[in-house]
Amino acid sequence: HRADDSDARFENYAKDVITCLKGIKPNLKDVELRIFSLRKMDKARTKVAFHRNYSAQRLADAAIEWQQGCANIPILEFKTWGEEKGKTTIASTKTPFPLQIADCLNRVWKLDGTSKSEVLAIPKSAGIELLLDESVSMRHVPHLLSVALQNGCNLFLSLGRAIHCNEVIKLDANGKYKQFMPAILGILLWKLGIRKESYMNNPPYLVGRMLKVADELHAVYCKEVRKNNLPPQLLGNALMAAALDSPTQALSQLALRIAPYLGWARTNSTESAGLSRFYLKEFGIIEEKLRNNELPQRLDDAAKAQLLLGYISNNAQTEATNN
Repeated sequence: HRADDSDARFENYAKDVITCLKGIKPNLKDVELRIFSLRKMDKARTKVAFHRNYSAQRLADAAIEWQQGCANIPILEFKTWGEEKGKTTIASTKTPFPLQIADCLNRVWKLDGTSKSEVLAIPKSAGIELLLDESVSMRHVPHLLSVALQNGCNLFLSLGRAIHCNEVIKLDANGKYKQFMPAILGILLWKLGIRKESYMNNPPYLVGRMLKVADELHAVYCKEVRKNNLPPQLLGNALMAAALDSPTQALSQLALRIAPYLGWARTNSTESAGLSRFYLKEFGIIEEKLRNNELPQRLDDAAKAQLLLGYISNNAQTEATNN
C-alpha cells in the first residue's frame, strides 16, 4: 500500500491479502512472514528501521483487531460536498492504513481547522508496529496517544464546532486526516484495553457529550434569536480547554453560562421548539449519568481522548435514531 493512496480501503486490502495467503497454505500458523521497514538516510545509505518475524495467522488476527480498534468510537457523521456540484452528502470516519498513522499524528492543527505544519515525532514504522506487535500497548501506545492529543486537539475542537453548527465540512487535501483521526484515537484506546461499551459511560466521555449538547443548543439559540449570527466559539467549544484541564471546573462554568439558554429552550415557541426541548432532555439524561459518578479532578491522556470523542460524537437527533 502507498501512504498517499487515499481511495484505498484497509478492509478490502486486508481481505485480499489474507485470501492470497490462505491460497498458499490453509493453515496460516505455518506461514512465516518477515516484515521490515527501510528508511532512506541519504542518497547512498538506507537503514532498516523496523524488522520482525510473524506468522501469517498473526497478520490475519492483527487485521481484524485493527478494524475493531478503529471502530472503537461513537457514531460520527457529518455533511460534506458530494460529487454533484452544490449537493451535500454524509461522510463518516475511515480506517487508516498503518503507514498513514505517522502522517496523521505528525500533523499540527490550528483551531480554525487548518494544518500547514508537520513535526517528526512519530516514525513511519510506528503504524506497522501498532498493527502487528501484541505487546505494543505497554511500550508505544502512551507516546502515540500523547502526540495525537498534543498535535491534533485543535482538529477535534474545530471538527466538533462545525458538526454542531451543521456546517458543510470540506474534505480537501486535509480531509482524510479529519476522517482518520477519530479512528486513530479509537484504536489507541483499544490497544490500552479501553472499549467504547465501557468508556461511553465514563465521566470524561459524558462531559464531552454535555459540552457537545451545549454547543448544539447555543447554535439553535443563535440561529433563532440572533438571526443566524453565530459566534466564533460556541459555549461548549469555549469550555473544552478548561474541561481537558479540569472537568469539574468546566462544568461549574457551564452551569453559570448556560442558564439563559436553558430558560429560552423551556419557553421557545418557534419552529425549533421541538429541537430545543430535545436538547433539554439530553442534558437531563447526561446529568443523571454524571450524578452517579465521581468527576476526576485531572484527566490522563486516555481520559482526554474519551472527552474529545464524546465532544465530536454524532449529533443528538441522529444518535437517538440509531440507538
